[in-house]
Amino acid sequence: INLMMIPMIALGAFVGIRLVKLLPEDAIVLGERADQMLMSVPVRTSSTFLANSDGTRTAEDILKAKPDAKLYLMADTQHAYNLQNFAKRKDRFALQPLAKFKMPSFATGKPVDVHLCRINVLKETQK
Repeated sequence: INLMMIPMIALGAFVGIRLVKLLPEDAIVLGERADQMLMSVPVRTSSTFLANSDGTRTAEDILKAKPDAKLYLMADTQHAYNLQNFAKRKDRFALQPLAKFKMPSFATGKPVDVHLCRINVLKETQK
């Protein structure tokens, strides 16, 4: 299937069906693509929609409320702000790639890689 020929909302639904098989039912998925790609499935998302937002802060806030949260990230390689922020916090978080999808670019419509990653929490932050 050429995913680039499917309208954006239908494409999100198609990918969401594939993604839900990779996620535990109590997963929380972060990232600017999370809402788009998972809108058709019963998975909790926490959008880091603003292009310069920091998903590590969102992850920390979720972990304060739910220390055993199962966190995942939809990482868009074109707008790699989340990837950059998680790389800066490699003492706290490690991203484990699970799957890769081609999705239309927000800017050009051309295919870009979007990765589903498990966010592994490495240690508690010092208070």
